[in-house]
This record gives sequence, structure tokens and C-alpha cells, in this order.
Amino acid sequence: PSGSNMPAPQALLLVSGGHPWRTGLTRPFLASSFDLLRAAAVLRADGDLPAGTGLWAVENPLRARGSAARLERKLEAGAETVVTQPPLLPGRFEAWWGDLLSRGLHRDARVLVGVPFLTSPENLRFWLRLADCDPDDPAAAPALRALSAHPPGPERQEACLALAAETLRWVEGLPGAAGVHLMPVTPAGYRCAEAVLAANDYK
Repeated sequence: PSGSNMPAPQALLLVSGGHPWRTGLTRPFLASSFDLLRAAAVLRADGDLPAGTGLWAVENPLRARGSAARLERKLEAGAETVVTQPPLLPGRFEAWWGDLLSRGLHRDARVLVGVPFLTSPENLRFWLRLADCDPDDPAAAPALRALSAHPPGPERQEACLALAAETLRWVEGLPGAAGVHLMPVTPAGYRCAEAVLAANDYK
């Protein structure tokens, strides 16, 4: 607001929500993420947003069926940085990433890969449901086995640390990735993140 002492925003994260009730019944009445990106781009061009305001979006590769077309549409609408949902099902994510690379989208925007810090089998199932995936998808079985191999306690904590470290190394190996978006969420997740990052093995 004019006269406010609040600093200008460095970026806007423009999301609309993906609940079926929102994307189905109410779609004709509510703005989509594409609408929000286009509107923000116009506001910035007209000087109603500071020229340096970044336009950020999110994308869920696990629902994309190997196609980065939806991401491309978001870039066309104005997105400059995109945060992905986590690569909970690596095969699906890799297929989407391959299409992203073939379209050259990593050169058109910064793509940050979401990395959760999973702390239990239930926590992984929560994340899978959040990403609109089947918690019993066979592709999630290796991670579920790793988290289920030990009861709550130090050994499970070690399994969580190992899984998080493995995920971070995997993301570091993705060609064209601009970085990671850390998603600890729970207190246990934050403790896991602190322990993994304290090892100082990551860029």
C-alpha cells in the first residue's frame, strides 16, 4: 500500500489449489493458476507490481503422465520459477523431467525440486495422498519398506536420514535442476533436515 513501511515483495507464489471440488465443480467461477500468473504479469508490466517481483508457480510431476505440457503453459503464462511436488515416485518424476528437458524448459525457468523429510510410513502415505497418488503404488514400496523396517526409535531415525540424503543426492544429479525446495513440515521432519544438512555434503 502507498505509504506503507512494508518491503516490496521479492516474489509471488501463485497457486490456486488442486482439490477436486475446486478444479471440477467450481472451475468456471474461480481463477486458475494460469489466470493468476497472467494477471500478475500484467500488473508488473503496468507498474502495479515492482519490476523485480519474481513470478513463481508450482507443478506436480506425479500427475503429469510424463508430459511437461502443463508446466510449459505456466511458463507461457509468466512463471519464472517453479517448485515441484516431491519425487516420491522416481520413475514418474524422471519421465516428466525427461520431457521437461526435451522441451528446453529448464532454460526458460528455474525449476526447484521439492524434497520432503519423511519420518514414518504414515508420513510417506500422507505425502503421496497430498500429491494425488495412490499410497499403495508399487513404485513407493522401496521407501515404505525402508521406513517400516524398524519401529520408532534411533534405527528408524537413521533410516529417515539415509532416505533424505539419498533423495538430495538424486536431485543433485538431475540435469538442469536449479536447486531444491526443502519441505520438512513436521517437528520430526525439521530435526531430520537439520541433521542431514549438518553433514554439509550438499551444495
